[in-house]
Amino acid sequence: MELDKFISNSLKSLIKGIKDAQDFAKENEARINPHIGDWDFGREQTTYIKNKDGAVAVSKIDFDIAVAVSNTQETDGEGGINVYALKLGTKLSDIEKNETVSRIKFTLNVALPSSES
Repeated sequence: MELDKFISNSLKSLIKGIKDAQDFAKENEARINPHIGDWDFGREQTTYIKNKDGAVAVSKIDFDIAVAVSNTQETDGEGGINVYALKLGTKLSDIEKNETVSRIKFTLNVALPSSES
């Protein structure tokens, strides 16, 4: 797959996955990647967002995903002496496999459901 298609498909899948998770989170009183305001960025302190019971801490979840793409080509041959076969007259199968591994790293802010002590 060409790099531009890989990036495009990866981002589309990522966005769809986040939207699906946001819908589920909303049903379960959590928030995925909530808006936390400009003043929160770059600070090392804990960030909070308001909810119906007061406030909940925003956690950062780091993703580091390895994506492997493999391309397998198979050629079939018949009989004869071949380095891949131990017997004469057998059907041969030579498989060539190329694999490319790419990594995607990103961070999401998540406000998880809180529980009472």
